[in-house]
Amino acid sequence: MDFRGVPKYQDAAIKFNFPSKKAGAFSLFGMGGLSSITEEDSYQREISLRGGRTYDATVDNVFDLNNHLYTAGINHVFPFNKNTFLETTVAYSSSGIKENETENRFGSILNAGGISMGDSTTGKFKTYETNFMNSSLITCVKLSSKLNAKNKIEVGIKNIYNQNDYYEEFINSNTSKELFTSID
Repeated sequence: MDFRGVPKYQDAAIKFNFPSKKAGAFSLFGMGGLSSITEEDSYQREISLRGGRTYDATVDNVFDLNNHLYTAGINHVFPFNKNTFLETTVAYSSSGIKENETENRFGSILNAGGISMGDSTTGKFKTYETNFMNSSLITCVKLSSKLNAKNKIEVGIKNIYNQNDYYEEFINSNTSKELFTSID
């Protein structure tokens, strides 16, 4: 995909271990990232208005795309002996995409005969917006026991609670009210 913008991004990851002699080993972990890109475009457009008038416009279009991803959690490993241990993990994860598109139109309003009635601008207005977010809460408990060099037994339970939110809005500027403000 070819964008006319420069991507911006950053990420980070952490892990802290807290071993203990009697309570097992605890660890906190997390990772995350952000990215964004803005694309700007300009083009000519003719828009029909009421009364046979037209709006001959230069359209400045700006498209913003933002993404995020992060996960954070805690892990606990409790050894019962050298071959058997209990591992518990609780983590939260989220990822999302947000897109916005705006337009700003500058141009001339022409009467039915094609004669300019004056300059006009719409000002900046939103033409498209979407926001998608996925969040998960994950819990996992596992008991592991090594029987010999080739065999082990693992039993456990994992629960994942997912929540998805999606919002999308299109604004049809051709059928909207006359958004034009004369500048004469």
